[in-house]
Amino acid sequence: MYSSYCYVFILMFSMFPLLSAGTLPEIVPSPQEISWTSEPETMADANIFTSISISDELQTPAWALGRLERALGRTLLQHKEGSIRLLKSSMPASIPARTRHEAYGLIVTTTGVTIHAETAHGLHNGLITLASLITRDKRIPCVSISDWPDQEIRGTCVSGIDLAEERFEQFIALKLNLLILEDGGLYDMDQSEKSARYVQFAEKCRACFVEFVPELQSLGWGHYVLQREPRAVEARWIERKSFPVLEGRVYSPDPPLPDAVEVINAQFDDGLNGWTAETYKTRWIPATVEEAAVVSPGPNDGTPLLQLSLNEPGTVRVSQELAVQPNARYTLKCTISTKGVIGTGAYFEVYGIDKKRYMTLIGPHQGAFCGDMERQEAQVVFNTGAYQRARPGGSLTDSPQVHDGFEKVCLYLRLQDSTGTAWFDSVEIVPEQSPNRLANSVVTDSAKVVVENEAGFLYEEGRDYLLEIPELRYPYAIGAPLQVILTDDSRIKNGDILFLSYNQAEMEDITCCPSEPLYDAFMRRSIGNVVKQLRPKYLHIGHDEPRFFNRDQRCADRSMSNEALLVDAIKRIRESALAADPFIRIMMWDDAINPYQNGPHLSTEKVAEYLPKDIIINIWWYDNFDLDRQLGDSTAYFMNQGFSVTGSPWFRIPNARRWTELFDGYKDNLKALGIIYTSWGEVPDPWGALEFTAEHSWSYGNPAFTDASRIP
Repeated sequence: MYSSYCYVFILMFSMFPLLSAGTLPEIVPSPQEISWTSEPETMADANIFTSISISDELQTPAWALGRLERALGRTLLQHKEGSIRLLKSSMPASIPARTRHEAYGLIVTTTGVTIHAETAHGLHNGLITLASLITRDKRIPCVSISDWPDQEIRGTCVSGIDLAEERFEQFIALKLNLLILEDGGLYDMDQSEKSARYVQFAEKCRACFVEFVPELQSLGWGHYVLQREPRAVEARWIERKSFPVLEGRVYSPDPPLPDAVEVINAQFDDGLNGWTAETYKTRWIPATVEEAAVVSPGPNDGTPLLQLSLNEPGTVRVSQELAVQPNARYTLKCTISTKGVIGTGAYFEVYGIDKKRYMTLIGPHQGAFCGDMERQEAQVVFNTGAYQRARPGGSLTDSPQVHDGFEKVCLYLRLQDSTGTAWFDSVEIVPEQSPNRLANSVVTDSAKVVVENEAGFLYEEGRDYLLEIPELRYPYAIGAPLQVILTDDSRIKNGDILFLSYNQAEMEDITCCPSEPLYDAFMRRSIGNVVKQLRPKYLHIGHDEPRFFNRDQRCADRSMSNEALLVDAIKRIRESALAADPFIRIMMWDDAINPYQNGPHLSTEKVAEYLPKDIIINIWWYDNFDLDRQLGDSTAYFMNQGFSVTGSPWFRIPNARRWTELFDGYKDNLKALGIIYTSWGEVPDPWGALEFTAEHSWSYGNPAFTDASRIP
């Protein structure tokens, strides 16, 4: 019987050169080879397909079969001579070995359907294709298909299980075979009432031949960890801040509201007076009137509006420097409208300017606006306190970038790396209450509080003072301050001036401290629970976009470089995963260890040299510029280091095209695993390039690329 299956399959392949006329049906992703089985555009009546026979040698792909039954509108009866036959047979030797387990052959005639594959996964893919061929009037094109994927991994990353479940059918229809899920509930797998949903979803993925990859975001985007263990934050070491002693305790009053800050010509009633308009081509130059101007009346309610417009991809911005109060907190508000914006989009942000004119981003935008958007208010919160960039180990006072806070800021209103038009108006800076100087203090067995006098004499906790430590909560809003209370026999007296050193979390802090044992313990428990209940083949550990390393006392005490700290942190998480499952593979985002991305900014660009090479590096780059370096050089770098890699686009189709082009060139390189789409929600359509990515990861260049996919 097996040899007869092979004969039918070979016969099917022999038909392709003879049958190619007529308009073939469109299938996404496009099959590698497709032709008519008889006369062009012949259609079979789907109503005659009422039964199915399935090879005993393969597992029945139940979910895909259910999808086919839903498309047909009936339950298929099991019959040894079924009108739909699922058969095990060898695939042609020309199909790449690394993807042949997903290959299938499909023949539709007016009297029957045959699907051939070597594995149940191949039958699953064939059933998905067959279901997509069924028209609304229940007809099926009589076609012969030979199909297999070009890329080994074709996946997507999803934030939140609600969204993953909502889009699951689309993922399966696109024949994706890997899904990374980032969700806070994954940290609560020890709670049965929460874990059941994730266990069920993981089983659903497996039933559809999709590798379910839980992502336990840690270190960089630590919000899920910090919600549950807020003391694990990478805080800022406050060194020798002076406080008076009054009424038997350290006195630390709440700071007053900062003085109001007036934005010059905030409503644009006086054109661009007070603002500097620039555009970027090969360098920053004054913007033309066509690129930056005030229109009055504006297109909305008739008020004057700042209009930033670009016909060709580029950047135009207006800026204004303002004096502010150092160590204060403000909110910058502005309204934005857009029309036809394609690219990064329109947004505004705030930079602090130190006395050496060095500029630091202290108010990053909370999402850019693209497409057509009616007038909407947005805001950015910024803090003019001292800001410490990433550094090697050692005392904070050793860094030339430490200062007493920013006395000047620069506001930027931007249309960034885009075409289209954006309008801005009603720019306003609102003073905000800052936390108490002792609020959000991080105190653990390893995060200490030092109390001393001006001469450096160290007082002892328990003998000289007691600490009342308020509850710490993420996000680190304005909370109760740490209390330092004198004991009855304290050597400290009322009226003394004390110098306190302590770790303090700021409102915007989101990075975990790699030197805090509570962080290690929390991640070890979380990993163990996830691995035990979900049984994944891969575990994703995040580690993208950390803000700081080595900034607080816990890290400084270890006297290690940023590089050494990160190597150690990654290895410890890997060891926790292997302890839970010795065969599991770790995945992580690349940017913090990539010498072409964030590595140099964090002093961690050589970390990859010291990591175990069984970690899979997920390289991401979303913009349409600097692609040769950010895609090509990054991918080559990690593969040359011995890592297996994937590439990740987002919503930009030209960017996705370059990723698929790059990995098509690496089809024969076993370390180039494939493409994983990402879908963060900061643009109007974060899924805008998913279908394109899936299509060309399965069958590169088929269909042919359109002009819309070219790099602008």
